[in-house]
Amino acid sequence: MTGQYGVWILVLVVFTAVEFSSCLRLSPVVLVPGDGGNQLEARLDKPADSTGCPTSKAWFRIWLDIWQLSTKTKLTCWADNIKLVYNKTSKISSNVAGVETRVPGWGDTSSIEYLDPSWSAYLLGDAGNYMHDMVKYLVKLGYSRGSDLRGAPYDFRFAPHSQQRYFRMLKELIEEMYWSAGQTPVTIISHSQGGLFSLHFLQQQSQHWLDQHVHRFIPLSTPWTGAVVQMVTYASGYNMNIPLIDPLIIREEQRSYETGVYLLPLPTTWQDKHQVLVQTPTANYTVQDYPHFFNDIEFPEGLDMMNNVLNLTPLTHPRVNTSCVYSLGVDTPAGLVYGAGFPDEQPEIIMGDGDGTVNTESLQDCRNFLTRAGDVVKESTGTHTTILKNKEVFAFIKSQIVIS
Repeated sequence: MTGQYGVWILVLVVFTAVEFSSCLRLSPVVLVPGDGGNQLEARLDKPADSTGCPTSKAWFRIWLDIWQLSTKTKLTCWADNIKLVYNKTSKISSNVAGVETRVPGWGDTSSIEYLDPSWSAYLLGDAGNYMHDMVKYLVKLGYSRGSDLRGAPYDFRFAPHSQQRYFRMLKELIEEMYWSAGQTPVTIISHSQGGLFSLHFLQQQSQHWLDQHVHRFIPLSTPWTGAVVQMVTYASGYNMNIPLIDPLIIREEQRSYETGVYLLPLPTTWQDKHQVLVQTPTANYTVQDYPHFFNDIEFPEGLDMMNNVLNLTPLTHPRVNTSCVYSLGVDTPAGLVYGAGFPDEQPEIIMGDGDGTVNTESLQDCRNFLTRAGDVVKESTGTHTTILKNKEVFAFIKSQIVIS
């Protein structure tokens, strides 16, 4: 008799939990990835040249496919295919001649869950897994991929001023989700650079549209004022500490992205204007010294590209309730010291605090412009990327997406 009673208690508890869950009204969620946070496809019709790189008239995944980075020859071809070309007269960037690119998976989560879905990436520490853990958690809460849980991937090489079509599509996607969910406002969850893109998008909308369509904005690990580690990509190339990748081979490719300068510590937003970011035997560079820095690394067009993005995304309130989430307590590049081989040698890196990629002062800058009563700032643990697998962060997100 006692055993039967216990079973009925268990059934009652489970039934009550299910009943409670079904009563929750959840905001539809759109996920905006960060720099390199979604797949990118290409097809090639390049003229024959001295590189000897193969062409492909079929679409293939150019980002991310770890086998394209596995040898010096493959890495060289990959870098030449994915880089952009900057036109100094029009101030417009474009693909290399003979390269066509597209972003797969608009409106679903496939291209942001796994950047490289291959077994080889899985065996290398699940290297291709980007937002899969977060998507899986949201599905367990009751969300459905492609319905009330959508992805908004983009060509992460281009800065917001070149993304007008993307922002139109994002607006249409949010409106579609709003109506499909019975006029339920949508939550935008972003990661890293996606936070700046989302802020830029929100700043372009009317207050009436925001009040009607957006429940909350949840930016994770956003480099609001840039990241010092970006200085390495411009000076000597940054291989993300992967020994097999020669940073000098990918330096030109990294310099070519519009978003490269967009993520630098910018003179308009970086708080300490006198902080030495790069030190060499002959010069110290602060955010006030970019004209000299770009000239000394023999990339003068970098200054022009930077001027194109200055003041592009003012750090002002997005005019929707916002929950800014970031992690601290991880050694993070805060300064670079080069020897006589500058800029072609790798620097000694001076560490400070942050999330391993973005510095504390940049992550915390949201405290300066989130001033509404409904705003929340949450500090967590982990690194810039493991925040996307953090169960504590998932639980916090759940508390923010419930509509009372």
